[in-house]
Amino acid sequence: MKKIVLALVALMFVAAPAWADVDITCEQVGDTNEVLNVLVSFDASSEEPSLVRAFGLNIQLDNDATILEVDDTINAGYYIFPGTIQIDASTGEVTSYGTAVGEVSDSPDTLPGLGSNGITIEMASLYAPPGGIGSPNSPDSSGPLLSFKVSKSCTVTITANVARAGSQGVVMEDPDQAVGVNLPSTCDVVIDEGPICWTYVGQPCGDSDDSGSVNFADLVKLKASWLKSDPDPAYNPCADFTQDGGVNFADLVVLKKYWLQDVPTCP
Repeated sequence: MKKIVLALVALMFVAAPAWADVDITCEQVGDTNEVLNVLVSFDASSEEPSLVRAFGLNIQLDNDATILEVDDTINAGYYIFPGTIQIDASTGEVTSYGTAVGEVSDSPDTLPGLGSNGITIEMASLYAPPGGIGSPNSPDSSGPLLSFKVSKSCTVTITANVARAGSQGVVMEDPDQAVGVNLPSTCDVVIDEGPICWTYVGQPCGDSDDSGSVNFADLVKLKASWLKSDPDPAYNPCADFTQDGGVNFADLVVLKKYWLQDVPTCP
């Protein structure tokens, strides 16, 4: 009887699909006073027998932020981009791996792309011989997928792109393997954007009102804010030409240097 029970238990264990856990995360990297990089990474290291074969994910921003550019060269072995890869039909050689950003023409479920608030990414591994961790040329079981730059402070949300990778957004090397993916994943990106007038082209050269020249109007603003610092309500950041949080002699030097000059382009 014991042998029969053990045999049944073993049979049930073999028949049950292995379970894979994959975590998708994102984090802000870089300085907080410039356009930022957001790093998207994955971790499937808790799963032993099989590797991730492909990712199909939607990345979206709120707050009217846009995705400016993507760096998909830092990925951990997932450099096959099915939507944009180009292959020479006569030789079978890959002429271009393309980009991880899916093209809208591929599927109605594809987000608009660069310059918008959302992109769809598709990234896959392709190696031989297969067989999981340790196989020659196999991808890593964890690491970065890609990074991208955003235009302003926002919250990043990552969800599965069902058309490409099913409800989980991840396809395993063994298609029968059950997978649990930590999605949706979100991260907050905060950029110290500063006062609007600090974005004026000529402001660092004394043009406090974006008039295109340095004149008496700028001197009046500097005088009214003289020796005042943030958060003093008398402090006018537009007269803070050095953008250091206070109006002082350094700002007067800037004003004097460009006095009565046109500054359409400030060095």
